[in-house]
Amino acid sequence: MSLLEDLLTKHGTDRIWGHAPAYEKHLDQERVGRMLEIGIDAPHNVVASLRAWRDYFPNAHIYGINNDARFVYEDDRIETAACDAYNAQQLAETIKSWRTPLFDFIRDNAVHDPLPQLHLCRMLWPVLAPGGVYAIEEACPSKCPENSLEPLVELLTAMHPDMHATEYPTHKDERLLILRKTLP
Repeated sequence: MSLLEDLLTKHGTDRIWGHAPAYEKHLDQERVGRMLEIGIDAPHNVVASLRAWRDYFPNAHIYGINNDARFVYEDDRIETAACDAYNAQQLAETIKSWRTPLFDFIRDNAVHDPLPQLHLCRMLWPVLAPGGVYAIEEACPSKCPENSLEPLVELLTAMHPDMHATEYPTHKDERLLILRKTLP
């Protein structure tokens, strides 16, 4: 088992366990200083993945957003907020309140539907640091034209020429999209 898989198990989440190899391939533990996770609720352990990420990234401050105020949480290097991530004004105000200029890693684990995922990526791309990684969890090809994520990826890369996309199969018919912001 890898370090990330161990940490996910230790903190009580199996939600991204199968994605650990892809994350470990694309993320430098020492380089990530600020991480944002959208969609932090878990049925039995609210901030399990945030704690795992905190332990995986020794130098990072971990931020989380969820639309349910019951999931607001704060401790050493973890801070969350209640926010509708799909409301551009609320999202901008929440990020501004943290006084965090850019994130090195953003993980979208909220609504697993291509159109909201595309919308959220467009809103958050400006706050992703150059060289940073943006992950879209559970991207579902069957909800896209021609049952393919290719149109979604083509649209994203057309809007953001500084984006490089890699797609990984996951469970069921869903995919993990890893989007890296190229360095200037």
